[in-house]
Amino acid sequence: MLSPPDDRPPGTDAPAGSPSPNLRRWLDRFWRLGYGTVRGLHVRAGDPLFDPAPQIVRTVRLSEAGPLRNMPTKADYPLKREQLAFQRELAAIGTGVIDVIKVHDGLPVGLEFREHS
Repeated sequence: MLSPPDDRPPGTDAPAGSPSPNLRRWLDRFWRLGYGTVRGLHVRAGDPLFDPAPQIVRTVRLSEAGPLRNMPTKADYPLKREQLAFQRELAAIGTGVIDVIKVHDGLPVGLEFREHS
């Protein structure tokens, strides 16, 4: 289960509550994806799941093709604003399915999911 992020000014890279191992794996996967979408990510109790496996669609930006960015070397690197917002949204969703996650430059920048009326 995710720990709630601390109350700090937006845009700071200071670590929030500890991300779960699954969340950390997804953030690393987004980084490796670079640009694209993740479709059908299941969430249980605010934790993103790997089973059932969502569809991952890579977008290749030809103007930026070249060597991959370096992954952070520390396993517990500070989370960026977009990663913290993703953590908060997962906690707010609780249990459900995120239809689409838009990834830009390795960061989750947009979510699409159905809300109940």
